[in-house]
Amino acid sequence: MEELKKERFLKTIKAIAIGSSTISSWSLSVVGGSLLAVLSTSYIRPETVYLRLFYFLFVFGWIFIAISIYHGVNISGRSMAADFFSEDNKMLEDIFSKSNSDYKNQLAYFKKALFVFGIWLMLYLLWWIFFYITKK
Repeated sequence: MEELKKERFLKTIKAIAIGSSTISSWSLSVVGGSLLAVLSTSYIRPETVYLRLFYFLFVFGWIFIAISIYHGVNISGRSMAADFFSEDNKMLEDIFSKSNSDYKNQLAYFKKALFVFGIWLMLYLLWWIFFYITKK
């Protein structure tokens, strides 16, 4: 029974680590895409400073992404620790609990970041649809 419990903890911790790694990869992709949006000169952007203020949303999105990645790094370390403590049921239970909590936080901050970037996109589209006037 104890051996089965250890095996289940190890498998679950590894599954959390795989899911976390996927979220971290998506996070880096979102950061790269958002940096392109800020630094690129090949797309139309508002000319007035007032309308460009909504670009500050990127800062909040990047902060949320950074926190999400931080939790992912914690999970990665705990996954490695689980291999080291694979014979200690109490330690595996503690690692599982902390990994699960970090995964919940990683996912929550990733969703917050996506929400912030979604708000920016909606504001950009509203500006583009209603306020952008082509130059003749």
